[in-house]
Amino acid sequence: MVERDGNGQLSEALDSSAQAQALAREVHEDRQLTIEPSVQAPLQRLEGSGPPGIEPQDDPIEAAFRREVAELTTKCTGQTYWDSVFGLRSVEELWARHLVGVDAGADDLTREVQRRVRQGIERARLEQAIIHLGRAEEWQWQLGSCATGSGEGLASMAQVRMLQASRAWLHGGIAHHLGPEAEAASAEARRLISEVRADRNQMGRREEQALRDLEAFLARSAK
Repeated sequence: MVERDGNGQLSEALDSSAQAQALAREVHEDRQLTIEPSVQAPLQRLEGSGPPGIEPQDDPIEAAFRREVAELTTKCTGQTYWDSVFGLRSVEELWARHLVGVDAGADDLTREVQRRVRQGIERARLEQAIIHLGRAEEWQWQLGSCATGSGEGLASMAQVRMLQASRAWLHGGIAHHLGPEAEAASAEARRLISEVRADRNQMGRREEQALRDLEAFLARSAK
């Protein structure tokens, strides 16, 4: 799916989407496919452009991610729909990881994003990563909607909360860039914090320490 261009790390990371697709086939091969109208929203937004500052031609890895997303998007129909959703979920997160310098194999995404934000990331990359984590979250919600049991549904929701907590930290990074003028970025970070904490099954409890750290970070950035 991705051209082998000598970048072994990228190829290995993107191959994880193939593993996800294999799992999707196993879980959904006997399931009747029904796509609700609301599911089309993530697909429609894939065509949107992000904020200026990082053009695909500036980075061959970004170009590879773009090709991968385009290929998977063309397969978001019929019997290949769920395969593609699994793949898109994976690739969008990997794209965000690349933008902020988080290794594809790092287990704790929120903690790694927190670490990188503290080190300093340029605003354009933060804005782009927010877009891609947001898309990954949308695909994860869709995967959760077809969970085959309570355990699978809870695991999917834990993924949603992880993506939200990580995105909150990215908004915190933007707030840090803006200082006292960061009202909108800080508000969005706090909204995400509240959403993670409000999970009725406490699937965001693993993110609690990172959320507390972010609240302190936002308070310092506002001074």
